[in-house]
Amino acid sequence: MIRRFTPASGNAAAGKELTDPALLERLRSLGYVAVSAGSFVEPSGKPLPDPKDRIQVYELFSEAMADGQHGRYEESLRKLAEAEKNEPSSVPIRYLEALDYYRQKDFRRSIEQFRSALELDPKFALATYYLGLAQVEAGDLDGATTSLERALRLDPTNFAAAFNLGAVYLKKNRVDDARGQFEHAVEVNPDYAQAYEALGEVDLYLKRTEEAVRALERAVELAPDSAKAHYNLGRGYQALGRAADAQREFARAQTH
Repeated sequence: MIRRFTPASGNAAAGKELTDPALLERLRSLGYVAVSAGSFVEPSGKPLPDPKDRIQVYELFSEAMADGQHGRYEESLRKLAEAEKNEPSSVPIRYLEALDYYRQKDFRRSIEQFRSALELDPKFALATYYLGLAQVEAGDLDGATTSLERALRLDPTNFAAAFNLGAVYLKKNRVDDARGQFEHAVEVNPDYAQAYEALGEVDLYLKRTEEAVRALERAVELAPDSAKAHYNLGRGYQALGRAADAQREFARAQTH
């Protein structure tokens, strides 16, 4: 279609109008008020890619994604490297490469690739989030804090980012900040058992016993097999003087 409606050369050809009334009407219905001839180049002057190459990249990318999801990381990375020859500045390719490295626990390379993707698209919230997770695994808590805070600014609905930021704050002894993030996580996702469990544990530490019990009751409701949640709920009941309830939860903790 591009070749058909692109002038061969010269300004005279560039001034030609499309003459198919049906096509013009369809284009106008899609919002194209004025229809003019196109070109083979981007505004920068770079030639547009051959569509055949794009199809190959799409197929390689799709296969690489499936390989990564099934744990075939080396095969996925090989296909992504092949796709990158035709698309050297592809954000999705760099992101998938970073994910493969992350799942292989090669956190150094993972961090490099997430940063590389973010150089191309600084507002890529998911890449920012995973960069933070990789930095946690690499022991860079300051870097992880910066990345996870930015991920939440880019996407406040990312409850997993809030939870992991809370966990990082705990490691840095910022207990009140951690509690705020766990609260945010359960506000966004009211069925997030792990965040309720963390919130309850923090509230126990802060002597907010009634709040802790409410959070931990919700945690065991959502995740009845969590031994840690049952144990901490038992601690909460014990602090409230509910000895029978405490013993019941301690017993449940031992069976999971």
